[in-house]
Amino acid sequence: MLLIFDLDDTLVYTHRVFMQLTEQFLARMAELGFDDENVYYTLDSIDREIVESEGAYVPWALACVR
Repeated sequence: MLLIFDLDDTLVYTHRVFMQLTEQFLARMAELGFDDENVYYTLDSIDREIVESEGAYVPWALACVR
């Protein structure tokens, strides 16, 4: 179980940005023909592995779509 204490409100802002980027990433993957729901679960699995290994979300692991 992962328990997060948001003591300075940064997660409130960054979570919104994270979700927007995730939606953009999934939309782009769908444009490329990868519109299977497994794309989201694969991305989520990778995110969870990085959080476990790094102890936090790290900027270099964020899927950015331009």
